[in-house]
Amino acid sequence: MDSKNPQPTRVCHVVAMPFPGRGHINPMMNLCKLLSSKKKDIIISFVVTEEWLGYIDSEPKPENIRFEAIPNVIPPERLKAADFPGFYEAVMTKMEAPFEQLLDRLELPVTAIIGDIEVRWSTGVGNRRNIPVALVWTMSASVFSMFHHFDVHIKHCHGKVDLIEQVEEIPGISSSNVAELRTIFKRDDQRVLELALDCISRVSKAQYLLFTSVYEYEPQVFDRLRAIYNFPVFPIGPAIPYLELKDGSCDKTSNYVHWLDSQQEGLQMSGVRFLWVARGEASRLNDCCGDLGLVIPCMNSIVSEPNVSHIVAMPYPGRGHINPLMNLCKVLVSKSDNILVTFVVTEEWLGFIDSEPKHDKISLCYIPNVVPSELVRASNMVAFLEAVWTKMEAPFEQLLDELDPPVTLIMADTHLFWTVSVGNRKKIPVASFWPMSVSMFSVFHHFHLFQANGHFPVDLLDNKNERVDYIPGVSSTRLLDIPGFNGGIYPVIMKEILCCISSVQKSQYLLFPSIYELESQSIDALKQEFSIPIYPVGPAIPYIKPGDKSCSSPKSGFLQWLDRQPRNSVLYVSLGSFLSVSSAQMDEIAAALQDSGVRFLLVAREEASRLKDCCGDHKGLVVPWCDQMKVLCHRSIGGFWSHCGWNSVREGVFAGIPFLTFPLFADQNLNSKIIVEDWKIGWRVNFKSENLVTREEISKLVQKFMDLENDEGKEMRQRAKELQEKCLHAMERNGSSETNINSFIQNMSHFNGH
Repeated sequence: MDSKNPQPTRVCHVVAMPFPGRGHINPMMNLCKLLSSKKKDIIISFVVTEEWLGYIDSEPKPENIRFEAIPNVIPPERLKAADFPGFYEAVMTKMEAPFEQLLDRLELPVTAIIGDIEVRWSTGVGNRRNIPVALVWTMSASVFSMFHHFDVHIKHCHGKVDLIEQVEEIPGISSSNVAELRTIFKRDDQRVLELALDCISRVSKAQYLLFTSVYEYEPQVFDRLRAIYNFPVFPIGPAIPYLELKDGSCDKTSNYVHWLDSQQEGLQMSGVRFLWVARGEASRLNDCCGDLGLVIPCMNSIVSEPNVSHIVAMPYPGRGHINPLMNLCKVLVSKSDNILVTFVVTEEWLGFIDSEPKHDKISLCYIPNVVPSELVRASNMVAFLEAVWTKMEAPFEQLLDELDPPVTLIMADTHLFWTVSVGNRKKIPVASFWPMSVSMFSVFHHFHLFQANGHFPVDLLDNKNERVDYIPGVSSTRLLDIPGFNGGIYPVIMKEILCCISSVQKSQYLLFPSIYELESQSIDALKQEFSIPIYPVGPAIPYIKPGDKSCSSPKSGFLQWLDRQPRNSVLYVSLGSFLSVSSAQMDEIAAALQDSGVRFLLVAREEASRLKDCCGDHKGLVVPWCDQMKVLCHRSIGGFWSHCGWNSVREGVFAGIPFLTFPLFADQNLNSKIIVEDWKIGWRVNFKSENLVTREEISKLVQKFMDLENDEGKEMRQRAKELQEKCLHAMERNGSSETNINSFIQNMSHFNGH
């Protein structure tokens, strides 16, 4: 080789395809981490469903492992146990096509596929494309051998589960009792068994066979399997996260680690030392377990320290509520060494967020799933809210009794009005956290004024554009832009919402994830009426500094695409993660974006795969998910088409981006009004017809909005940058938010006698 012109190193691009389940994803990821640590020129695309991407996207991983998503073509993870045969069959029959389409979209040629054996189609895909396939078996090699030799069971009539006798015919496996194998031979899972056996039969068409086991564990089995297959069989276990233990990154702050460190080596003759996670029974069992054991409610219980402010944070169970409260908790613990936080969620939400990065002084605990699943709540919001208001209080109060050290402050979502009652009964101060705009809080707080002025109830057919200007701190607003008038769920549950607002008077603090400079009039008006401290502690977002290199890091495909686009040229379109537009409206939006000629990044979630076929070219990118803050702070973004959720509004303001507002329900109409009329940093996407904005209307508006030479657009962009500067200044030393946060911490400490 010519030393003056060295050849570039060939990148090894591996696509990993696990079976969609935690017990399969974890060992596959641990194997990928190990591979990436051994070979610098390897890049791994780790493929999961969109649902699983939401679960694991924030989990730590090396830079050369990337996540890629295929649509949710299978039943949700939280419901699969109800019909596992149906789930299993969906994995076998519905995931292949979107996986193969994903391979076509990947920029780097695929060098190898690592597929779970129970994703039976991965071998066929690889063979059709001449890509070598390494199959991974995530159970013991002995179980694999039993499946592989299932014909032996049939031959000896061992298919019935009620036989109690020894099986000695399986090569490499010691004598086994058939009764111990009833999970394999259950008659009601016959279809699962048939599909599993089909998966095993396809192994011979792969190029490698990997086991998450160790040769020394099962030497006889491995020796027999190597004699059977004419390709390499590798035990590459244990495929557990031992790299984290090896580098000393395990958590040393939790009280169960502290307790374990204090125990002597060995066992006393009188008994065995134990650590017992008993969750809801922890308090009762601690009284009867003696000195040899420790009983804790959750594995993240906090170390007891002197003069510590122990905050219990209780968010409403929804992403738009959990995120800002968690972001505030991260800020608080970063400001003081004497603050510890226990962040309480339902057991379901613990599964969603447990792996997300957080400060080591923030611990997660959970209460049982006493509310409907997050995955189905949109189908009956009224029932979901009723469960939130009636069923969460008792388990939350029980958890408080089990926590150590004693709780010094409850910081809870205002929508959970019962937390104020719990705090008052236990003489624990409560900070009520309102996750929407201050203006929205003021509207609800002064809702009696609508009745006093004859505006509630009202027929919007004749009065929808009538404006009201008597809400303190809120500028003139159309009735149509106020929840309670613009449809949705609020007319049905208005009484309960107003009850939540009235409970704030009995709390000790009121917190807003806003910035004083954004809503100064509303904040000043409320301070005149409330006797408790009011703190705007925003923006409560996962902020990054504009210009930070991490904003344009080519770690994900959407960021790589943005890097290739001109400055301020891309319209970012994201219309919410909970309730979004109809499929018909999304089709109009996608077609309009394509017709407009404007560069765009469209987040379409479960419709991403379908929409890519009709609007994807060099000017447009359709994705199921993206890191919104990194996108908004990217130099190529010139506008944000948003549903106007308050989290998205604050993130857009922080990034200094103008808005196209497209509110859908609840507080979003009022947020749109604030953006367009008060701040003057956006335009409305107006409905001309009753239920649909057409592609022609959208295309013209988008073209005008993204025209950087348009005088009206220039003024709007200048105002967006000025608002961004106010936001950044508020977060700096001596800024309004920084001052409010420090004041809240000092007040809280004095209240607790520290």
